[in-house]
Amino acid sequence: MRMRVNGWRVLAVTLVLVGCASGPTAPEGLIVADSMVVILTDLHLAEGYHSTPRTSGASPTLHPYARQRAAQGFEGVLRHHAVTMAQFDASLDYYLQQPYVLDTIYKQVVTRLDTLQARANQSPRRSP
Repeated sequence: MRMRVNGWRVLAVTLVLVGCASGPTAPEGLIVADSMVVILTDLHLAEGYHSTPRTSGASPTLHPYARQRAAQGFEGVLRHHAVTMAQFDASLDYYLQQPYVLDTIYKQVVTRLDTLQARANQSPRRSP
């Protein structure tokens, strides 16, 4: 009987410790949140650039920084930041398991994109 009670105590303590464990473990080579903000911003610029129909040349409202990143494409952006696809995927998977952190990252991405858009809107427009 005493052995049975101790077994339940061990099980209860184990469950409490496992339940209190802090989230997923970070993968090796995790891209830190600040770097992830910059990479995701560049990736969204590249995606937006390549998915926007153009009649002639680059969009005149596209900020030079954004145009440079967009021209690189997805693989080029990762290469520019010295990040492998596997490292990016593992880091993104890690942040997807931590929605509050990912939300903070994306709020910063949106702020950066808004800033670039505001700069582009202030730049004098080129005529086609």
